[in-house]
Amino acid sequence: TPSAASDAADTKDTAEAPAEGGYKIGLCFSEMTNALFADIQKILDERATSAGNQLIVRDAHSDANNLVQAIEDFTSAGCDMIIIQNFAGDAALPALQAARDAGICICSWDYALDVAHFSIINDEIELGKTIGSTAGKWINETLGGKAKVAICNYPTLSFLVTREEGIVQGLKETCPDAEIVN
Repeated sequence: TPSAASDAADTKDTAEAPAEGGYKIGLCFSEMTNALFADIQKILDERATSAGNQLIVRDAHSDANNLVQAIEDFTSAGCDMIIIQNFAGDAALPALQAARDAGICICSWDYALDVAHFSIINDEIELGKTIGSTAGKWINETLGGKAKVAICNYPTLSFLVTREEGIVQGLKETCPDAEIVN
């Protein structure tokens, strides 16, 4: 099977190279079909293009090999910056270090990485509390404060485990009679 980095259906490059003085930016998240990531991609693409930059997008499909290949492709393409969601742990670190050594600015999304120049990280507990509180308010208003609640989680991603803890806290604070079920 072709890697996500070489599959045209998984590639989104702006039509033109960056304008003179513009930047080439590589973007790779775990799943670009995720609605949040698709929205982020759209916003970044619009802003990059309007500023004379080029955004190159790869979908890792939650596969560490695809993630590493995307980083290597961004490095070979001469990207000035790579925005990466390193869900693969140590597997991607050598490729990220090689990119950094090549002078590429590394931005880590959702994970703090020593190899990154900077990271964009949510306070997952607070984000989770907001989600849980919003659900609790809806249960109070719509269901009289009583409901069985299932929390869909993805325990292989540590930040989502932390977010789930916040969801539970926010729900219990806002709607103590809601029962969390598995």
